[in-house]
Amino acid sequence: MRTNTRNRLILAVLLTLGLSLSGPLPGPSPAYAAQEPPLQVTAEQLESINTLSAAFRAVAKTVRPSVVSIRVKTYPPRPPTEDFEFGAPGPPAQRRSPQEYDEFRRRLREFFGPDFDFFDRRVVPKKIRPRQPTRGLGSGVIVDARKGYILTNYHVIEGADEIQVKLHNGYRYAGKELGHDARADLTIVQIDAPDLQQARLGSSAQAQPGDIVLAVGSPWGLEQTVTQGIISAKGRSIGSLIDRRVSDAVAIQTDAAVNPGNSGGPLVNVHGEVIGINRAIRPQGALARSYAGVVFAVPIDHAKKVMEHIISGQPLKRGFLGVYMADLAELDYALTKSLGIEHRPGVMVTMLPFGLPAHKAGLEAGDVILAVDGQTITDSATLQRIVASHPPGTEVTLAILRNKEVIELPVELGEQPSDQKVLALTRPKAVPATIEKMGLQISELTAEKAKQIGLPADTQGLLVEKVRRGGLADQLGLKPNDVITKLQQQRVRTIEDFNDVLSDLSLAEGIFVKAVSKSVEKVLYFRSPQK
Repeated sequence: MRTNTRNRLILAVLLTLGLSLSGPLPGPSPAYAAQEPPLQVTAEQLESINTLSAAFRAVAKTVRPSVVSIRVKTYPPRPPTEDFEFGAPGPPAQRRSPQEYDEFRRRLREFFGPDFDFFDRRVVPKKIRPRQPTRGLGSGVIVDARKGYILTNYHVIEGADEIQVKLHNGYRYAGKELGHDARADLTIVQIDAPDLQQARLGSSAQAQPGDIVLAVGSPWGLEQTVTQGIISAKGRSIGSLIDRRVSDAVAIQTDAAVNPGNSGGPLVNVHGEVIGINRAIRPQGALARSYAGVVFAVPIDHAKKVMEHIISGQPLKRGFLGVYMADLAELDYALTKSLGIEHRPGVMVTMLPFGLPAHKAGLEAGDVILAVDGQTITDSATLQRIVASHPPGTEVTLAILRNKEVIELPVELGEQPSDQKVLALTRPKAVPATIEKMGLQISELTAEKAKQIGLPADTQGLLVEKVRRGGLADQLGLKPNDVITKLQQQRVRTIEDFNDVLSDLSLAEGIFVKAVSKSVEKVLYFRSPQK
């Protein structure tokens, strides 16, 4: 009886809920109902979007068949091992030939005696563990379909023992390096394959910041990936950021997404023409190996020039000036103003190694290079590009600022050494602002002292005897046996000269020291930051 009563109650509750749920649904809240209807895309707008999308599809369809994926293997050196060990034989491939075995037994008998038979044990080679290769990944672009030439970055295949090239259709071929130019970070890999499609090479000179570009490659092994961006800048100097071996460091900067594996792949314009070879990502902390919106590519105009030399087998020779320098824009304004070089583009020669072309031509540390053959020098990258573009032996005319006067100086360029950059950059060091004394012990230079430290007897200046650690002289970079020849652009030959200039010195305006040593002439500068 109780069970029936409970079932009736449950049924009554369900019926009640059913009736309540079957009523009309509540309407939208007033706030929601008051919202404006969503924006509608017009037919004209859709047509514009479709046109742009169709253009990107056409470019990708044109370029992708000429882009390849490159995988490399590099085996570590085989460790030294013993030739033989005694015991059970290994697999047949690891056994010595009967002739080798007999020769080994003969040598043992010569040493131990004619009755020695080594208990008839077999001698087998010692088992060697297989070497595990290091694997690498990159991209490349076909530049000559008939000869199977593929252009890529040198760092992609550098030191590789095996090179495998995978085409867009999935076929794989063994590749071999035809030649490389480490300073441009470019190489040509050759494959023997039919029906290749080569890319169209455009002009990087015509490309401008703001132009739409596409990058094609194999980021993280994802082959035939296409990304899009714009040219962010041109003429970027990246050698010191990426690899100090690379002297051809003027690059195109783009924000097209590029990741490890894209290296060597093409950067193309909206006409499907290659305008650069993607090379590097700007390293920055945790983002050092992933896309951070700053990507560099080798300009195709320079890549063409390098390719010609690689194919011909003749190394590309670059002009060499031989100076250390700093952009005027990086120097303190108060210092440049005191030197009479305000509001001028150019680079300052901060160090001048002896015996190199610049020194032989009469360039001095502290000179400001304003132009080369009439071409204005705005920064170090510009000077580096112009110098390297001339073959060794070329005579160029430098317009330089010295002692607030502009003079012209002819220089015969040398050949860039294989172990040096065309131009090395240096920047002023950050130093404390609380230094009150020079921290320097000096003496007047005599002919005898000059000879002792390897300088000409007629050198005039003040010999640095000691430098107090942490003092201003130390922060400036002065070393014992340096000879100070100028202070604040004024020649100093005696202690009295030095004190006279030092008494009027203001760290707020900056201090400028010119010094010479056995092998180099240099300028040093410092300014106390304003509080």
